[in-house]
Amino acid sequence: MSGARPDPILVTGATGYIGGRLVPRLLAEGRSVRCLVRDPRRVAGRGWQDVDVIGGDVADAEALAVAMRSVDVA
Repeated sequence: MSGARPDPILVTGATGYIGGRLVPRLLAEGRSVRCLVRDPRRVAGRGWQDVDVIGGDVADAEALAVAMRSVDVA
């Protein structure tokens, strides 16, 4: 499927040290990125265009299920 958007990579902890450095690297590689964060406002000023941000916590089964939709890599 040429031109189709690839399945996103889910990054949890995107506001932390490792996640905050991983997301820009994935974007630079042209990857589709989705972040599961407790407070979406904390990523608002990072300039991550085209990042799908889901508010929630990995301990919340419902939020995690939404974040994992169409994800093969987390």
